[in-house]
Amino acid sequence: MQFVLHVGDSHLRAIADGFVGMPDGALSFGVLSIPRASAAELRTEVLNVVLPRTPEAVCVLGPSNNLCSSRTVSEAGADFGKLLKSVYGTWPSRNVFVLDFPPRLNIDMALQDLLRQEYHRVAARMATGEGDSGCNGAEDFSQDITTCQKGLSKGGCDGRGRRATSNQPF
Repeated sequence: MQFVLHVGDSHLRAIADGFVGMPDGALSFGVLSIPRASAAELRTEVLNVVLPRTPEAVCVLGPSNNLCSSRTVSEAGADFGKLLKSVYGTWPSRNVFVLDFPPRLNIDMALQDLLRQEYHRVAARMATGEGDSGCNGAEDFSQDITTCQKGLSKGGCDGRGRRATSNQPF
C-alpha cells in the first residue's frame, strides 16, 4: 500500500481528526496538520517529523496563514519556498505536489490572489510540477457566509464533510 502524506495548516484538521474520511483503496494517508501555522512553522514540523514510513507522495497545502504572518507577499513566497525546499530535502526524489489554500472570508480577495500567484511562481521554480499537478482550490470553496457559518468550506457546512479524492482539493 502506497503512503501519501498531506502537509498543511488547520484546513487539514477535519481529516487529521477523522471527521472527513479518506477513500479506501490502494493508498494509505497521513496528515501533518499544524493549526494556525505559517510556512515557517510548517517547515519546522517537516524537518522534525518522525514518520512510520517514507511517503511515496507528499501533498503540500499552501499555507494561508502567511496572509497574516508575513509583511509582504514576497516574504510569504520566500517562506513558502523554504518549506518546499525542506519537503524535497526530507523526502528526496518523492512525488511532491502543491494545492492552493482555501479562500479565507476575512481577508481581501485581491491579497489572496496575489499570494496565490506568488505560491504558483515559487512552486514552478521549485520544479514541483505545480503547473501540471497543482489544483487551484479557490473555485471549489464557498465564499458565501450566509450559507456557511464560521468560514468553513462548503464541504463541511452540511455536516456530512467532503470525501477527499485525488482530484479534489480539501
